[in-house]
Amino acid sequence: MYLLESQGIRDHLVEIKPATFDELVNVISLYRPGPLEGRLWEKYIGNAEKKGRVLLPHPSLASILAGTRGVLLYREQVREVLEETAGLRGKAAIAVEGALWSRDSGELVSARLAFVRGAMDTGLDEEDGQRIFDFLLHNIVFTHSKSLSCAQASLSYRTAYLKTHCFEKYFTALLNSNLGVKERLGRYLEYLKEKGVSVLPFDINADAVAFSYEDGFIRGPLFAVMSLEKGEWDTIVEERINRGDFASFEDFWNGCMTGSRWRRHWS
Repeated sequence: MYLLESQGIRDHLVEIKPATFDELVNVISLYRPGPLEGRLWEKYIGNAEKKGRVLLPHPSLASILAGTRGVLLYREQVREVLEETAGLRGKAAIAVEGALWSRDSGELVSARLAFVRGAMDTGLDEEDGQRIFDFLLHNIVFTHSKSLSCAQASLSYRTAYLKTHCFEKYFTALLNSNLGVKERLGRYLEYLKEKGVSVLPFDINADAVAFSYEDGFIRGPLFAVMSLEKGEWDTIVEERINRGDFASFEDFWNGCMTGSRWRRHWS
């Protein structure tokens, strides 16, 4: 399944047990270099047991971070915090966010001042503003765009659904998408064997150029039997379709020899 094949993320899925699409998005987001380095998945799992009693720099962040169990995981959440707690929008928010990312000492002084002033204007005291700013400064390096994770989670969910409900058809497509990757192709074929799904033996009158699905079975590709160009295998399939099944090797030979592309190969 897309993005969910490695042992690491599979272990995360078993431990976190996502029950909704949003939770799947979070799992995929947590299994990225930044969040892994910050060990955010440990905090994410631990916070599930705290049932709303997660320690935050200020209660105003609770609703913004509720979907990620109190973990600052997305850039979109950073922008929400800037707007909700300090009233920063547009260019002002972009400037503060940029300073948090760059960590330039001069820019950070100006950004901290702008944030704390904004926070005080919204009713927070200076100490709360400082704590929230420090929270952002420490955690922003682990964040990334949620939109990317949503797209990845959608594709992961779709492939998981197809694997569950259309197993043979799904693996036929998966095998064809990895025709040029021998190691991965071999791994998938071994997996199918373990699951009791066999690839039907070679049949010149039934096989297609690539892997194909037929009546609950997967058929192997013609190209796996003999090293020919794809166009030459296309010629064989074309001939079979036009004149019917080959009755014998001689019939096969004579029939295919009528094709100019095939004739060129053997001349």
